[in-house]
Amino acid sequence: MDILKTDTLNKGFPINLFDLRFVIDADRDGFLCLAKTLLGNVEHAILYGCEITDQTTEYSIAVGYVFFNSEIFYVPAHTLVKGAGTYYWTEDITYAPEGDKTLKDETAYSAHEVRRAKLAVSETPPVLLISSTLIFRVNIY
Repeated sequence: MDILKTDTLNKGFPINLFDLRFVIDADRDGFLCLAKTLLGNVEHAILYGCEITDQTTEYSIAVGYVFFNSEIFYVPAHTLVKGAGTYYWTEDITYAPEGDKTLKDETAYSAHEVRRAKLAVSETPPVLLISSTLIFRVNIY
């Protein structure tokens, strides 16, 4: 796995955007390799939690983690009104206000993207990720 080598430095080290991207890409590649090793050809899986409880008019989804789109996502507890169509995991993206920046050209920029996943249903989902009858779950014993 690639690393940003700073362990032998004892003076100021200038960090720039390319250094941060290098570290992020290295971590992402490592997680993807680990996921492919553990999951094989499974592209979408519940890694932990995310128990789905069938209630009268909705599903209740417990806190957990899922793997899809080559990423690991935290899933907060949420509910989903039952509907016709295909059930799938989708990204739920918000921005943390403490990451708001003003660039040199005075452009406002939100740098802290908070990425979560949630269960959704649609007649025409963007990508088939799971179905209501088949959900792969990682079991570790």
